[in-house]
Amino acid sequence: KVGEDYIACFEPIYTFVNTNNSIDNYNKVNKTQILLNSYYFLNKDILNKGTNNITKENWYPIGASYESLIAHELGHYITFVSLLKINNISDITLVTKDNYNEYQKVLNILNEELYSKELVELSMSNYNKKYNTNLNIFEFSGTISGYAGHKSSNGNIIYDEVIAEAIHDYYLHEENSNKSTLEIIKV
Repeated sequence: KVGEDYIACFEPIYTFVNTNNSIDNYNKVNKTQILLNSYYFLNKDILNKGTNNITKENWYPIGASYESLIAHELGHYITFVSLLKINNISDITLVTKDNYNEYQKVLNILNEELYSKELVELSMSNYNKKYNTNLNIFEFSGTISGYAGHKSSNGNIIYDEVIAEAIHDYYLHEENSNKSTLEIIKV
């Protein structure tokens, strides 16, 4: 999240024109952005040391680098675009009275992680059936990376991060990714 310490982060909806709460008076203009923290990405000494010096062991997929962390952020973007597509929304750039309800619906789904949760739970169910296992959500997510399996401050899995880490893993290893990653990619 912006405002916190981050290496890279994804913001699906950033309102940068007309940030007031009243859609009745003005249209809102949004953009989607991936932010890279210049402390990391413009610091050659840090880049040369690699990600292992800043994280716990097995925090990211094997072989992760600062550059591959961008694949993780693109994983968030892929999920976001997919969510827009299944809701028949082609664009969130300009929000008007006419499309405000659809925009608000997507915003609520994003905030509640409903879509990501559905995707991860379906992937886990497919995995458990395919491999005759009974992994819970934490075990399933933890097979991708430590970051995918970590809990939020309220003790829940962060479904958006599970998907983004799966895409990061797939970017690095393609068909040699973790089996749980491959199930997420299929879904």
